[in-house]
Amino acid sequence: MAISLSDIAVLLTALAGSDGLDPRATAETPLQKDVKDYAQALRERFSERVKIGTWNEKSAGKGLRIGLVKEAWEVPTLNAEVAEVVRKAAHRFSSLGAEVKEISIPLHASGPAIWTAATRLTSMGDYSLTNRTLPLLSYPMPHLEPPPVNNDWLEIMSTYNPAVPNVLFCSDYLSAKYPPSAAAKAMMHVHQLQAAYDAALENLDVLITPSNPTVAPKHPKPRFGAIPL
Repeated sequence: MAISLSDIAVLLTALAGSDGLDPRATAETPLQKDVKDYAQALRERFSERVKIGTWNEKSAGKGLRIGLVKEAWEVPTLNAEVAEVVRKAAHRFSSLGAEVKEISIPLHASGPAIWTAATRLTSMGDYSLTNRTLPLLSYPMPHLEPPPVNNDWLEIMSTYNPAVPNVLFCSDYLSAKYPPSAAAKAMMHVHQLQAAYDAALENLDVLITPSNPTVAPKHPKPRFGAIPL
């Protein structure tokens, strides 16, 4: 999402908080006016470390507790080079004074299945791709008119991001095949998985996993005009 921690902090400040549109906001989600300025908090933390003399190549990570989620390195499709690079990068914090250790979160291994069920059985296909109004007290995204789902749309989406038509087709198929209770069960597993991560973070500051199983491929050459963008 970004190439520096400070940029991530700015991005998090912009994304955090309830906007009245995203149905994934919960009772734990703060109002936008109450969102912490993460970039400012990061700058203050840097200043504190500089003042006490610990912001250097030997002690910049002192006090930081980092957990490497074991199950994330057991994914069958994980490229060996990616696994090694991420693990070496994580252990770099050890030389900076941080505590780095491997931990186990068994439910993490079920994360892909939970995510697939939660996104395909719920709102992603209908509300995210077609901007359909939620069946709650909410509004569709203003000034957003998604292109019609037709052959042109399918061709260009299949070229640039096959996951998009996959979401749409799977949502229609699974919604017709399974009752609403299946979607509710999937969302309960989402909360269960979140609780597992929260439990791990009671004794750790950071959890590290590979973000992608392989090195990202190159983008295909652009073909403009297939659908209005």
